[in-house]
Amino acid sequence: MSDIINFTFRIKQISTLEFSIKNISGEISDNMDVFKFEVLPQLFIEPDNILGFITVINVYEQRENPVLICNLITRISFEIINFKDLLTPETPNLIKLPDLLSQTLLSISLSTSRGILAAKTEGTILKNVYLPVLNPTDFKAKPQIDNQIIDTESLKDRLK
Repeated sequence: MSDIINFTFRIKQISTLEFSIKNISGEISDNMDVFKFEVLPQLFIEPDNILGFITVINVYEQRENPVLICNLITRISFEIINFKDLLTPETPNLIKLPDLLSQTLLSISLSTSRGILAAKTEGTILKNVYLPVLNPTDFKAKPQIDNQIIDTESLKDRLK
């Protein structure tokens, strides 16, 4: 039986790092089946107890050759109040990141990015095109494991 740790966190920062939308002449369908979304979240860890996701969202109009019509990159950071609970006592250079915590933070990041995309495309050709609801567990590239172990060698001064 493993110990359960409750984590306390808050949103620290929400940023749009990049946004572009292609000027397409003519009508664009508001049929969601015409669009393909590519969503690429990347976890980051920074000093001062910060964890978060940089998320790339590419929107393609599906044709014979899909055309990139919109690109959004967001950065959502969270302050983990009890960050020290993530540290592994045996190996101070490693962080044990529970799946539920990373999935919760990713879910918030995806939802926030969805809202940013909707706000940025308001009044454009993509005004009725919304990022679908996504399951954060679908982004796990490796087989499901209980916890992720992350090397924090670059953060070791802060972790003392």
